[in-house]
Amino acid sequence: MEIDKIGEFGLIEKLRRKIGKRSNRIKLGPGDDCAVVTAPDHNMLITADTLIEDVHFELHYISPEMLGKKSIVVNLSDIAAMGGTPLYILISLGVPISTKVEFVEKLYLGFESMAKKYNCNIIGGDISKSINGLIISITVIGEVKKNLLIRRAGARIRDKIFVTGNLGNSAAGLEILKKSSPVKKNKMIEKHLSPKPRLEEGQILAEKIGVSAMIDLSDGLASDLKRICEESKCGARIYLNKIPLSYGLRRLKKSINKNILDYALFGGEDYELLFTIEEKKVPQLQKRWKKMKIPITNIGEILDKRHGIILVSHGGKEKTLSKRGYEHF
Repeated sequence: MEIDKIGEFGLIEKLRRKIGKRSNRIKLGPGDDCAVVTAPDHNMLITADTLIEDVHFELHYISPEMLGKKSIVVNLSDIAAMGGTPLYILISLGVPISTKVEFVEKLYLGFESMAKKYNCNIIGGDISKSINGLIISITVIGEVKKNLLIRRAGARIRDKIFVTGNLGNSAAGLEILKKSSPVKKNKMIEKHLSPKPRLEEGQILAEKIGVSAMIDLSDGLASDLKRICEESKCGARIYLNKIPLSYGLRRLKKSINKNILDYALFGGEDYELLFTIEEKKVPQLQKRWKKMKIPITNIGEILDKRHGIILVSHGGKEKTLSKRGYEHF
């Protein structure tokens, strides 16, 4: 059934019936001019991302339900980077008139499944006609206790630099998707299509460890480390041989004419956490992390700002990081 058969309000009502309510702090959800929620004595975290067809995704390699899930995750990852807990989600769509109602319903299945999984609520949004493909704009509102907020501007000289998980898989997975047809599924493709927000990890790093600075790796290690350094007014040294790469990515090295470290440094969309921590807290971090499923790796240390960002090769040769990195324009 095409959307024009039931109209905007018919579609909104159809989607409203699919949305659950998991918080008694919601005074008013979808259906009025604004959602109304009660605010506790916390810092409120508000983040937004827009995904545009043929810029951020292509519909021939991702299902609507999977796209809905990923659209939520990229925002939850921002909440994770500040040690927060997600609470509420606003979803705005720009939809071509030819889009099937069933497509949008499946998209919302993805939205709602992630909201349910991470115990937050879809409380409103907007739907309008698009003449240039599908547009998905998500706003997530979260919270963090006032004394636990972790920012990018907290790294200090001699702090150690860590990352969660493996890096580079998402960018490699996207490249495989674009080059291969049909595509045989593997963990790199899964990482690109179905990333996971490191919410639990971010909360532990904020509440139990007290890391000094943190960011989620959405645009690649090079770009996101620069953001930490800019906000913290510092430099950094990264040891390339310590950057954690998956077994699958290392195997890929045999079949491509490319440095696989480029996927980690410049690829983006890994949605792992990059954080800095005082050296004296590292033993506490390592002891606490033994219970976690996702590994962490020390990849370098914070330097004085005058050094810039230094990359150290496997042989110990140093070079300054160039300006290369993912940019939207």
